[in-house]
Amino acid sequence: MAETENPLAIEAVVIPAVLGVIGVVGVIGNGLVILVIARSKDMRTVTNVYVVNMAVTDFAYLVFSVPPAAIVFAASEWPLGEAMCKGMHYLGRVTLQASCLTLTAMSIDRFCAIVLPFKTVNFRRTRVAIIISACIWISSFLISIPVALRFKTFIVPNAVGTQTLCRETWQSQEAQKSYFIYLFVITYLVPVFISAVCGSLIVRQLIRSSRMPRCNLDRHERKMRRVTAMVLGVTALFALLWLPNHAINLWRVMNPLVPGIIQVYRVKMAFTCLAFTNSALNPFVYTFFGENFKLGLRRLFPRCCKRTMGASPQSSTRKSSLSHRKLSAQLSNKSVHCHRRGSLDGAGRRDFVVEIREESPSPMSVTERAPPSVTGTLDQTNILTDLCSCHGILNVICKKEKPLSSTV
Repeated sequence: MAETENPLAIEAVVIPAVLGVIGVVGVIGNGLVILVIARSKDMRTVTNVYVVNMAVTDFAYLVFSVPPAAIVFAASEWPLGEAMCKGMHYLGRVTLQASCLTLTAMSIDRFCAIVLPFKTVNFRRTRVAIIISACIWISSFLISIPVALRFKTFIVPNAVGTQTLCRETWQSQEAQKSYFIYLFVITYLVPVFISAVCGSLIVRQLIRSSRMPRCNLDRHERKMRRVTAMVLGVTALFALLWLPNHAINLWRVMNPLVPGIIQVYRVKMAFTCLAFTNSALNPFVYTFFGENFKLGLRRLFPRCCKRTMGASPQSSTRKSSLSHRKLSAQLSNKSVHCHRRGSLDGAGRRDFVVEIREESPSPMSVTERAPPSVTGTLDQTNILTDLCSCHGILNVICKKEKPLSSTV
C-alpha cells in the first residue's frame, strides 16, 4: 500500500544520501584546492588563478544547489519559502555560469601558453587573470538575473492534498523553449566548443614539438604537458557529465505533451547526480595531474600524506642532490659546447648545435677525477639536462631569433 501511495519512496532516501556524499566530498576537495594554492607562493601562477576560481565556483555551486535538490527529492515539495526559492536557484545559476566561463578562460589560457607563447607573454600575467576572473563573476551575476525573476512558489493539488513547488513560470511554451535553448548554448555548447577548438590546437602543437629535434627540456616540458592535461581533463569531464542533464531538460521542454512518467523522473534524478559529480571530481583531476598540488597537500598534512604520496619533499631534495653530485663526478671528463650554425635551413631556421666532447685530463687534474667505480657512459640527453643549462641558452637565442630548431 505504501508503495502505491509513494512510488518514489526508495529514491526519496537514496538520492538525498547520494547528493549528500557528493556535496561533502566536493566541498572538502575544492576547499583543499583553494587552501593549498593560497598557502603556496610558488603556485600563484596564471593557470592556478583560474584553477582557484574554478574551485570557488564548484564549492559555491555545491553549497547553493545540492541542499535544495536534496530537499526536493526527499520531500517532493519546496518547504523553504519564496525568498529562498529565488535566492538559492539564482546563486546556483550564477555559480554554474561562472564555472562555464572559467572553464573557457582556462582553455584559452592554455592555448596562449602552448601555441602562442611569444605573442601572449605580456597578456598572460597574474594581474590580468585576476581581472578576468572578476569580470567572469560580474557577468555571471548579470546574466542570471532572469532566474531570480522567473522562480516562484505556488501550490498545486496532488493525490493526498496539496504541495508547494518552486518552479520557473513562463508566459508561453515558446518562451520556455527559447530560454532553455539559450541556457544550453551559454552554459554548455559555447564553453565546450571553444575548449574543444583550443584543445585540438594544443594537441597538434604538442605533437609537432615532440617530433622536432631539440635540446632536452624534460622538467619544463613535462610540467607544461601535465598542466595542459589537467585543463583538458577538466574540460572532458565537464562535457561528459553535463551532457545527459542538458539533453533530458531539452527533451522535456521540446515535448511538453509527453506525460511525466516515473521512469523519466528517475532518469532525471540520475542525470542530476551526474552533473553535481562534476564539481566534486575536479579536485581529484587537479591532484592527479598536478605535482605541485601533491606537494602542497604534503605540506598541509605531512603525516597523512607521507605514506599515500611517497617520500617527503625534503627526502626528494636530498636524493636529487645526491644524484647531481654523482652525475657531476661522472661528467668530470666531458664538456658541452653550444653554438649556432652560420647557414639557414630550408624553412629559414638556424640550427642550434650541442656537442659533447671528451676532454683529455691534464696532469694537474688527475687526482681530482671521479673514481673508476663511479665513471660510466650516460645518455646524451641526461648530460644536456643537468650540465648544459639549455633552457637559459635557448631563451637568450629565442629573444633575438624566434624561428629556431635544435640539433643534438
